[in-house]
Amino acid sequence: MNGLARRVTWWAGALALTVLIADLAIPLAIDAGLRACDFAAFYCAGEAVAHGADPYRVMPLAACEHRVATGPFLMQLAVMPAPLPPYVLGALRVVAMVPFRLAQHLLDVVSVGAFGVTVVLLHRLTRIPVMAVLFATAPFAWVVVMLGQPLLVLACALTAAAVLVRQDRDRFAALAASAMMVEPHVGLCVCLSLFLWRKKTRLVLVATGAAGVALAIATVSWPVVREYFTEVLPLHARSEVYGPGQFSLTAILAALGVPASSAVHAGAVQYAVVGLGGVFVARVVAARLENSAALVVVPPLFAVLGGTFIHATDFIFVLPAALLIAAKTPRRAWATAALVGLAAHWKAVGGLPGPLLSVVAATVLVYWRHRSLVPALAVGALFSIAVALCTLVTDAGPVALGAPAAGDFAELAWEQFMLAHAANGADFLIRLPMWGALIVLCALTVELASAGRRDVVPELRTAPACP
Repeated sequence: MNGLARRVTWWAGALALTVLIADLAIPLAIDAGLRACDFAAFYCAGEAVAHGADPYRVMPLAACEHRVATGPFLMQLAVMPAPLPPYVLGALRVVAMVPFRLAQHLLDVVSVGAFGVTVVLLHRLTRIPVMAVLFATAPFAWVVVMLGQPLLVLACALTAAAVLVRQDRDRFAALAASAMMVEPHVGLCVCLSLFLWRKKTRLVLVATGAAGVALAIATVSWPVVREYFTEVLPLHARSEVYGPGQFSLTAILAALGVPASSAVHAGAVQYAVVGLGGVFVARVVAARLENSAALVVVPPLFAVLGGTFIHATDFIFVLPAALLIAAKTPRRAWATAALVGLAAHWKAVGGLPGPLLSVVAATVLVYWRHRSLVPALAVGALFSIAVALCTLVTDAGPVALGAPAAGDFAELAWEQFMLAHAANGADFLIRLPMWGALIVLCALTVELASAGRRDVVPELRTAPACP
């Protein structure tokens, strides 16, 4: 165990140093203008709340974003919306008290630390070698850090909740799972699963929910809370119907010619049905595997399948289930293919290191499973070709858009920007591996739920971790 701890510490430290160096060298990377663009929107929404303004309107959100912008992307936008729930924006008012640059670097450090903890916890949960876990998650980690999203912290909370519930520490698991409500479309399924199947979590979940409501009303005001649910959420669901980065059922239907409003409604219904189904599948899988961690990690797998609004970064919440399934399913080839498909981050979001990590991740994952260099290098070569082809896909470039009114919802301006940069056929081809991986993982999970005990791998034989 001491040797494992040393190896984990070494790799986590190396990763932390790499990300922090990249944080300083990012102006030299491709698409450097995207650096921390999401965090800028969240930070400015918190600042708006601190000043008593509506964080979902164009002003003062746009003025703040242009002030703190680290690159040209935010400067060319009229505004980037911050569609987080009111209780999250109420908490972000504290973050807005810190200068933006300092807050950005603090988020980087916290995210890297959370990533290291997540890798260790996933290794403990699945017994998959640290090296395989590290590279399965690294492509997501790069994109998340570059965009300035808090998803690495949330992934850590999700994994911690899974470990805690496996240890029968249900109340602490409920606290960790409650943090997932920062992303309610995923967190709701996790919390519902714990609420239904683990009685000791119920009081904690109700208490944290009540605290969130109280925080929202106290910091943002009830009219803005009501506005979020009645106007902001519907507008945001429509804003990226034709966006190039959407993995939702709504985006697929819209591309097939379904009217936007009908596509949004269909995505919402499908999310409710499949998300609820995932909660019940989680209970059966937990019983089959005799592993209560499945109650936490399985629901996100179904929550991000389709729906109305899903980005590639949301797939980071699929990884705990993907690794658990890979450790337990007898269909090793399919599970490996799914893990490799999830690593297909071929577009240079935040710089070339992201696609390079994707190539290395695919190679390492195949080698871990098959212990043969030929298939590993072949997959790495295919990923390299895909990355090269993605560089040939050009964006529409700057498009002149009308200036929104100060009192408009930020989503209206964002919808116009998305329409001007609508997805094309190449964008959909790039998304196919991750879509396929998600479908395969859901199928393997359902198969495990219906399998007998003899069809489940009792314990993954752990190969040597990392040197």
